[in-house]
Amino acid sequence: MEMTPTHLPIDTPKQGIARSAVSLMTRKTAVLMAVAAAMPVAINVAQAGEGGYYGGSNSYSGTSSIAQKEIARRARLVQQADDALARGRSAYAKQDYETAVKEYKNALKLLPPGPALSDRRNSYLGHLGDASVALAQQYRRVGKYDEARSLLEDVLKRDPANF
Repeated sequence: MEMTPTHLPIDTPKQGIARSAVSLMTRKTAVLMAVAAAMPVAINVAQAGEGGYYGGSNSYSGTSSIAQKEIARRARLVQQADDALARGRSAYAKQDYETAVKEYKNALKLLPPGPALSDRRNSYLGHLGDASVALAQQYRRVGKYDEARSLLEDVLKRDPANF
């Protein structure tokens, strides 16, 4: 049998009470330690909700002014990238594929690096791939085969899984 405080054999009533108290203290300690470990995460999430990315004051509690400036700079870049994406979508809807490709490439270039924006980057790549394929088809119809091939090779280089 495993010999932990909750599984020790009880010989006398006095020993049983002592072991039961140890078991209770061990459980309480474990619960309190788990709560204490989660506290910094809860505090950081609460502070993030008060300002910064979530639309509150610009204080970014506990961060330096350099970090604040970098956060603001990256937020501006994301907004500019989203604006370029919107212009690309508009051009694509008007079947102006050259402009759409240019705007999608610009959006990708503006988007800051990092794992937090990977989903957005993948979405931008999908838009760029669609517009590039449409433009390549347009080029093919008018005999611009080298330009079409170059566009499609660029799509595959950026997104190898694009069929």
